[in-house]
Amino acid sequence: MARKYKVRLDDGSQIDLDLQAVKDWRTQGLLKRDSPVLKPGSKQWQPLHQALELQDLRSPSQKRAASSKKVEPAAAPAMPRAIARQTWRTIVAGVLLVAAAVGAGFFWLRPERWLPALDRAPWREIALGLLISGLLLVRGWEWGRRIVRLLAFVAAFAVFPLAGLLIVDGVRGRALFVLAAAWVMLSGLIALLSGAWLSRMQAAASLLLVLAGIAGVGQLGLVEESEEQKRVREFLAGDGSFNDAELGLTLEAREPWRLLRADQGAVTVPPEARVVLARPRRGGFAYLLAVKAPRGIVTVDDYLNRVLLERAQTQPAVGGGGRHEVTVGGIQGRGATSFLDAGGVRVRDLTAAWRSGWTYFALVAWLPDDGSPGPRRDLEALQAGFSFTQTMARLLEQSVDAVTRDVPLLSRATAEALLRESSAQMMAPEQAFRRGFQLAGAGLPGLPAAEAQEIGALTAAAYAGLSAKDRTRLAAYLERVRADQPTLPQEDREMAALTKRALLQLNAARLGRIQELYGKAIAAGIARG
Repeated sequence: MARKYKVRLDDGSQIDLDLQAVKDWRTQGLLKRDSPVLKPGSKQWQPLHQALELQDLRSPSQKRAASSKKVEPAAAPAMPRAIARQTWRTIVAGVLLVAAAVGAGFFWLRPERWLPALDRAPWREIALGLLISGLLLVRGWEWGRRIVRLLAFVAAFAVFPLAGLLIVDGVRGRALFVLAAAWVMLSGLIALLSGAWLSRMQAAASLLLVLAGIAGVGQLGLVEESEEQKRVREFLAGDGSFNDAELGLTLEAREPWRLLRADQGAVTVPPEARVVLARPRRGGFAYLLAVKAPRGIVTVDDYLNRVLLERAQTQPAVGGGGRHEVTVGGIQGRGATSFLDAGGVRVRDLTAAWRSGWTYFALVAWLPDDGSPGPRRDLEALQAGFSFTQTMARLLEQSVDAVTRDVPLLSRATAEALLRESSAQMMAPEQAFRRGFQLAGAGLPGLPAAEAQEIGALTAAAYAGLSAKDRTRLAAYLERVRADQPTLPQEDREMAALTKRALLQLNAARLGRIQELYGKAIAAGIARG
């Protein structure tokens, strides 16, 4: 019986070969010059070239002939057991990762079936990563095994800081067990893809860890879709954006918010709501109101008060949390946040108001609040989805600037009120001058007698600096305006310039007072109209 030499391979496994097999393996490059060899009957391992003195087994001519000669398949040595077992484990791991990619794809397509606490999981990217990793393994490629094992190492370590972030965000319980199951799966995958020789028990244990981890993620992360979620899903809009050119508004529904159709029946909202959104996973909703130049509204706080007052008729507790600054689509506004009780569930309620041009907007949103930063981030994502075309707002601001510059009789607030009252919502300075005197004449009888007399005294003081001819011309013009008789644009410009020259002769205190009194008279005239 031929004596056997024990040879240690690069992966740490050992194999028994006879002398001729050792020579053949060395010739074909399966053994290196320094591969450890244990001679028959010896207890000391030696490098191959020392154990058998194989420094030069063949002559150069033999080597060249052997290299050009095709080795018949029957003459090739058998694959080592360790290599065969590793290839088998690599292929099995690839099949499991492809199956896991299918599961991740399900959660990508049906996010409502995933645990709400982890609903920000990037399932599309996870599914693609698992699929690519599986494809790198199913052919048993050694380089693919090395790459996937390295990625599994990185992912397993990343689980710990991710769990820490979730804990800081107030996430507890089931969500953390899902991460633990993912870590078990990755640990089993790392062991299964080990290049070292594994016994059957070790390989089975590694495979069991991978299966248990995948099953744990699916079992713990899968949730039933509630009836409310099903109802919301029925009314989801096909498009994720809302555009209104008249309002100069674009709304992109950012995750996790979804737009609902105009005929939605998932939630009750005011009939004038322009758009309705849902946050399906947490049972949140929002809607948008918009109104152009509302009467009696001068500031954003005025409009916020009106919206809160209307909401308080059905929800008395709204608005009780105090006022604060908000930013919606880059526009500063005012908001009121409240915390309500809805059947034992704590709900965060936000009412935000802002203005773009002469259009006032209100965003009303509410969703369950478990005390974590999640609900606040959801509301910030909702507000950031708005954007506005500033063209009209800019034109209106420029129009107000021009009116207050050329018609010093009008304060900025009064000029804005005049422009809002106009159907075009824009006026040239001379038009605002003429319309202002019309409305002041209509509203003057509604002022207290003392204020009416004060207006007369301040006006006389301003006109005293004009020549008698100019005073006569201005008085005749104002009589025609109050009588609603037609005037030429050139006359309007000349009289506006004449009045400006007269008013600028007053000191700042008297000019401010006459602006205040004329503002009251004009407001009274607008109210009467």
